[in-house]
Amino acid sequence: MAERAIDLCRAVAGGRSRKCRIVVSGSPQRLMSYWDGGSKDTFYGVELGSRRRVDLPATVNPFRPERGEYQPVAGVAVVEHSIFCGKDAGYTLHLHPDDAGKFV
Repeated sequence: MAERAIDLCRAVAGGRSRKCRIVVSGSPQRLMSYWDGGSKDTFYGVELGSRRRVDLPATVNPFRPERGEYQPVAGVAVVEHSIFCGKDAGYTLHLHPDDAGKFV
């Protein structure tokens, strides 16, 4: 199952990382996507059935964080690609609780 998560993340984010962690939550998320001290998190939405990208309300301005609020939806995952101090830190796959059984 972990290979399936890594394959999905790599297909959506276009990276080569082999690190992937899975977070299951139905709570709203803040999608803060901007450079800060050599680090950045980039978020991609993806439909799990078709692997098509979905637009997300990402925040690119740290002074207006209220714009990046996202409520998880069943059937749509969020792939977070992290760069920490200029190095690839891997992916985080954010799943709705209804979709967790496919990957965990």
